[in-house]
Amino acid sequence: MKKASILAFVFLAALMLISIGVVFPVRAAPRADADIRFYGSPEAGFAALMADDIDFYQWSLTHEQRVSSEADPNIAIAEYVENGMSEFDLNNNYTVAGTYPGIRNPLTVKEFRQALTCAVDKQYIVDEILLGAGGILNVPIPLNSITWWNETLLQANYEWKYDITKAATLLDAAGFVDTEPDGTRNYPVGWDGAEAGGNMDPLIFYIRTEDKRHDAGIHLTYQLDTLDVPYTAIEGTSDVCFPPVMGDLNYHIYTGGWSLGRYPTFLYFGYHSDYWFSYGSNYVTGMNSSNLPNYPLLDEYVRAVYFTPSIAAANISALAAGGLGWADLCVNIPLWSYTSYVGWRKTMCGVINQFGYGYDNAYQFWNAYQSAGGPIRMGTVNGPKALNPLYSTWYYDYATMDRIFNALLMVNPYDLTIDQAGAAQDWEVGTWIDPYPGPNEPSEKSTVTYYLRSDCGIAEPGTGNYVRNLNTHDLEFSAWYTYCFPDAWNYPSYEDLHHSEIIDDYTIKYYFDDASYWFYTAPQYPILAKDELIDPLCNPSSASFTSDGSNCSTGTHFKLTAENIVQVTSDDVPVDYYIYGGYEDREHNWIMLEGDVGAGTYTINFYTDDLDPHGYYLAGLDWELTWYGFGPFYALGITEGVGGYATLNKNPYYWLEDPPLGETDWRWWWNTPGGQPGWEIPGRDSGYFQINIYDVVKATGSYCHSGDKVYDPGYFPGADLDKTDLAHIGIYDIVSITGKYGLKWAIPP
Repeated sequence: MKKASILAFVFLAALMLISIGVVFPVRAAPRADADIRFYGSPEAGFAALMADDIDFYQWSLTHEQRVSSEADPNIAIAEYVENGMSEFDLNNNYTVAGTYPGIRNPLTVKEFRQALTCAVDKQYIVDEILLGAGGILNVPIPLNSITWWNETLLQANYEWKYDITKAATLLDAAGFVDTEPDGTRNYPVGWDGAEAGGNMDPLIFYIRTEDKRHDAGIHLTYQLDTLDVPYTAIEGTSDVCFPPVMGDLNYHIYTGGWSLGRYPTFLYFGYHSDYWFSYGSNYVTGMNSSNLPNYPLLDEYVRAVYFTPSIAAANISALAAGGLGWADLCVNIPLWSYTSYVGWRKTMCGVINQFGYGYDNAYQFWNAYQSAGGPIRMGTVNGPKALNPLYSTWYYDYATMDRIFNALLMVNPYDLTIDQAGAAQDWEVGTWIDPYPGPNEPSEKSTVTYYLRSDCGIAEPGTGNYVRNLNTHDLEFSAWYTYCFPDAWNYPSYEDLHHSEIIDDYTIKYYFDDASYWFYTAPQYPILAKDELIDPLCNPSSASFTSDGSNCSTGTHFKLTAENIVQVTSDDVPVDYYIYGGYEDREHNWIMLEGDVGAGTYTINFYTDDLDPHGYYLAGLDWELTWYGFGPFYALGITEGVGGYATLNKNPYYWLEDPPLGETDWRWWWNTPGGQPGWEIPGRDSGYFQINIYDVVKATGSYCHSGDKVYDPGYFPGADLDKTDLAHIGIYDIVSITGKYGLKWAIPP
């Protein structure tokens, strides 16, 4: 090992000397435009890849597809472990009202859920169905974050491993016994809605067909047959399964799958009872016979994961939640995280295979380019269900939308623990004291200040014409507009806001109604263009209040109106005040005075929400009217549905300049020593990307490795930059980095 290290440093030094005096033909085209094409299945996407109709598609390769790709010299492949989870979701609600109204759901019995968990042979699924391309999960957090979990919840002492005899024993002990016997278990005598016992009604089992969840679902049907548990299997794509499962909550078992975050905050959004509603993110835990949350203690634990003062405290709460929810209650059955293989046409250079997520990421669309010129071409595995930044829920919706609507901060693609500057060049976390905290709320709460870059240009949808630069008025409008709609998929990004303060056009401070380490990541998406959207989406209104000179003094707070206030436009109030929302009734219409108001009647003019925000596009309006974004692209044209496409041109006013060919590690460097991750030194810090020794080392570690043969774990796609030597890390790739050594770029103005 030591000898190899010495040789590597000699090699680096030689390359740096060579690059000073020799010019190689390694210049890339500017950042590419993008075409996104909507296919109807992973098989259709793979066929399009092999036919050279697209450069890559938004799905991983099956084992058979991987073998075909390795045999095709035009395809390059790479691997990543997904930050995702495949699982059997279990409906814990007291009834499945759509099909069995008035009949208690068997899955409300803990032992029944434990029996189902014991009936699943996870090792068989990983070994025989996934062919080793995955790892077992016993808790709902991906393998990349496995250190969050106690080993007893992982493998060694996990109580609910596959044991079909134990599963049968648990069912018997819970009273689900085949008393006839006729090959079907009975309800226990006295069962609500089936008091006389009798055969169980079939469990409603929705099995997705798009990927290996289908085979896992079929595996479970065999186990249910063995256990004499009746079921009705309904196989179909997301179009078939999504409405009855997530919309109607009319199911017992579902082959679910989630793309998860880098931290375990999904425990809160996926399993807290606040999110149990039609099309909510929690369709598992349900309500009891009194229509109260089934698991108040689990609610407490998962809430503490999110409302936490630190990562260490979140870790403790996550362990408690895992021990209760999955080592005891078995509220659903986590199965696996994929080890995924992805393929692309090797004529696409500069691929960014992000840790945990693959190549559907912002860096990929910044950096990748076609060696022959033209747009990079991406395929999805379904047509978007909606392209609405408030309500879209699906992976393939965001394949298009994330190109237009960006968040403020970035995460390093190869180290997900590193937060980086983006449209916000810096951010600062602090606290404030709420003089009137609600019940069970802390008085000391969180604040986050974002410092925007001043060069985030917005391009007009359809034309690409320059509109203006993003500013903090857009951020504030987006926050309080989204806050109006608690059923919005992206409402959780803003639900904890208390009030906001615009300090200047590029500095905004958010005050939250609780304390949480994670709030700095929250109010970032969606961000809508205020000036262009407030009139189409909102309605001018006003409200007045009267003071006798004593009843409206410093610290007075009251509800101004019954409407949600999106934006104040003018007022005649002679003192400072703020409009706030919060946990009182989830409405943004409370006023807090910061001075004494004399006798008189005062009026505040404002906008409220007007149009119903639902629809394929926001509020049912055309995309040309609503798709103003500060992201790296603007939409030139969209044809909806499977067989359709989105044509995206690069936003020429985007804050990130065309990346130089040679950026490899994508690490953001702060000007202020110790400024990373930005808030440690208060104030507007700045920084830059830089091509330096870290980029060189990252590339040379992959020197001479190739991606267009049998999968090579040493091949690093992010260093494969040069179009003259495709799918191979060679001398021109290294020199393209060393030739720009020391270059700083993307510096905020």
